[in-house]
Amino acid sequence: MVKGKIFILTGDVNSGKTSTLSQWADEYRREGYAVGGVIAPANWRKGRKISYDIIDLKSGGRHFIASSKPIENAIRYGRFWFSNIGIAIAESAIMHLDELVDVGMIDEIGPLELKGKGLARGLYAALGHPPKKLILVVRKSLVEKISQAFSITSYHLLTTDSPKP
Repeated sequence: MVKGKIFILTGDVNSGKTSTLSQWADEYRREGYAVGGVIAPANWRKGRKISYDIIDLKSGGRHFIASSKPIENAIRYGRFWFSNIGIAIAESAIMHLDELVDVGMIDEIGPLELKGKGLARGLYAALGHPPKKLILVVRKSLVEKISQAFSITSYHLLTTDSPKP
């Protein structure tokens, strides 16, 4: 099913996975590669995550996706509410990953996707028609569950200390 190379960037919560992925995206662009997908930087207040945005790596568009405060038209998981509109925007960016994109990035695949929600549909689409290189962000504790749930049988494991693939 999967034709491109898959990399899983992993680490614990707050270990710098999103920052590392963002840095790699910038480096790939400077090197002339076509980059697509999404990263999800957190917004902090007084040392606590209060929300997440989604950044479309192809267009540069930034959109709200999750809040620690209740919001309408959202899915609740843990202490966050995930905006259905934000999820749809992120899925659209992910579904536009294909063989024409050199490097696709999806931040982050986690518990919500294991339940078939969040970015699960987008991930299935990306795995069905992957870019030349696909980098997924997955918490260390979920790598095995995610790889099994999404039938990812061949991948290279990376950490925030790894060189850019």
